[in-house]
Amino acid sequence: MTEPKPQPEFPEPKDPKKRAEIAVEEAGGLPDDNPFTEVVENLRADGKSWDDIFWKMDEVFSVVDEGAAEEGTEMIAEWSVTAKVPDQGAPSGFRYETHKRVAETAEKAEQRVSESTGHKVVEEKTEQTDYGKYS
Repeated sequence: MTEPKPQPEFPEPKDPKKRAEIAVEEAGGLPDDNPFTEVVENLRADGKSWDDIFWKMDEVFSVVDEGAAEEGTEMIAEWSVTAKVPDQGAPSGFRYETHKRVAETAEKAEQRVSESTGHKVVEEKTEQTDYGKYS
């Protein structure tokens, strides 16, 4: 006589819907103070699975995430600032050096170049060359 084959055993319910309910309960359930809880509860009442709700939320999340990322960043200009540098080897006795600075205004970029180089800035040569987004 042959022994019966062992049957699979699982430490939790095999039914995925039951496991989902347990997982939601263990996570503390849906928060009472979140305005989206009612939407989720209504979708569940309409028979939507947690997976269906997740993918619907993911569509919205992607858009909200992009919006939040933009709200959390500031656009700041990059400036090309020219300084007049003494140069005894040049026929005129000076040369021009161009420096890149990120600043809210041309004036601030010029001030930073002047302070960091110790040389006079040629204001009429200052121009915005690019910009960056910073969070």
